[in-house]
Amino acid sequence: MDELKLEETAVDEFADIRPYEGKEFTDALARLLADKNLVTVFRRQAWPAFPEFLAPVVDTLCHWYLKWLIRGVKTSDELHALILERLISFVVKSTMTEFTSTGSEDLEAGKHYLFISNHRDIAMDPVVADYMLLKRGFPSFQTAFGDNLLTSREVADAIRINKAFIVQRGLEPLAQLKSSMILSKYIRETIYNKDSIWIAQREGRAKDGDDKTNPAIIKMFALCNRQTGLSFSEYINSLNITPVAVSYEFDPCDRLKAREAARRMEKSLRNEVYEKRKNEDFISIVLGIQNKKGRVNVAFGKPLYREEWKNAKEVAQAIDDFILTNYKLWPCNYLAYDIMHNTDKYVKNYTKEYRDKFMARFRRIPPATLPYVLGAYAKPVDNAELYIE
Repeated sequence: MDELKLEETAVDEFADIRPYEGKEFTDALARLLADKNLVTVFRRQAWPAFPEFLAPVVDTLCHWYLKWLIRGVKTSDELHALILERLISFVVKSTMTEFTSTGSEDLEAGKHYLFISNHRDIAMDPVVADYMLLKRGFPSFQTAFGDNLLTSREVADAIRINKAFIVQRGLEPLAQLKSSMILSKYIRETIYNKDSIWIAQREGRAKDGDDKTNPAIIKMFALCNRQTGLSFSEYINSLNITPVAVSYEFDPCDRLKAREAARRMEKSLRNEVYEKRKNEDFISIVLGIQNKKGRVNVAFGKPLYREEWKNAKEVAQAIDDFILTNYKLWPCNYLAYDIMHNTDKYVKNYTKEYRDKFMARFRRIPPATLPYVLGAYAKPVDNAELYIE
C-alpha cells in the first residue's frame, strides 16, 4: 500500500467526524468522569443486583476506580484498548456462554482493513470483532457511528473518545453529498495511513434479520477515488474491504426490535410515521451490552479482490455472499424457521427442552408481535437456503 500513501490531510477537515484528539480527548474524558450518571450506569452494569440504598457509597467507589483505571491514558487508542481488555472482557464472560471466531488467522499483521459487517446490535457488533482481533494481537480499529446516536453531549463524548468517527445523516441533498465526500476521504486516509475501520453494511440494524448490504455504502467509499488516479476496480481493491458476519444465538434486543417493528407496521397502516422515543437508541445500547447473548460467533472473510468490478451493486453482492453463507445458524434459528413455515423440516436441530426455554423469552410480548421476533430469527435460515438452492 506504500505507493498509495497520500499526504496527511489537515486535521480540521475532519474535525466534525473524527475521534477526539489531544486536548479534545482529555477535556471530554474529564467531563465524563465528572458525570454522575455515567458512574451509575457503570455500577449497574458491573453489579446489577446491588441494593440501591447503598448506591451513593458504591458510586463513589466506582468513581475512584474509574479514575484509577484510566490514569495516564492520553489518547483514544490507549482508552479503547483498555476498555476492550478490562470492561469488554467482563461483558463477554458475563453475557456469553461461548465466544468463537473464524477467518482472523488469514488477516495480515500491519495491514489495514475496511471491515463491512452485518448489523444486529448498536454497540456489540464492532466490539466483539475488535475484541477478538485484539486477542490475536491486532491493534484496535476505528468504528463508524451514525449521528442519530449523538443524543446528548455525554453520549457524543463517550463515542468520540472511544476511537469512533461519525457518519452524518438526514442532511439536505447538497449538504449530504458534501458530508459523504468528506467521509469518503476520511475513510480513504485512515485505511491508507493509520487504522483499520469497521462500518455496518447499511444504515440501521437489521431488525428483520435480513443481512443485506446497501450498495450506497460502496458508492460512498468511491466518491473520492478520482483523487487517487485509480479506476473504480483498483480503488475498491486498494481498500481491503473485508466482510464480517456476527452471529448471536440470542439477540440481546430481540423483543425491543420486534415491538418497534410492530409499531412501525401499525403506524404505516394508519399512514402515520413512526418516531423513536427519547433515548430509545441509548436504551438499546445499554440492553445490548448487559443482556444475555448465549453463543456468539464472529466470521472474518478475506479482502475482496477482482480484476474487474462492474459497479457498487456487484461489490455489495460479494459482501452478502460471504455474510449470508457464514452467518452461524443456531438451534433457535432453525426452530423459528419451523414455526414460521409451519413445518418440522429442521426438528433434528433442536430439542423440546430448548424450544420451551427459547419460547419462554417471549411470554410477555403481545401475540401480534411474536411473528416479528420469530421472523428475524428465521430469516438467516431463509437466506442460507437460497445459497443452497
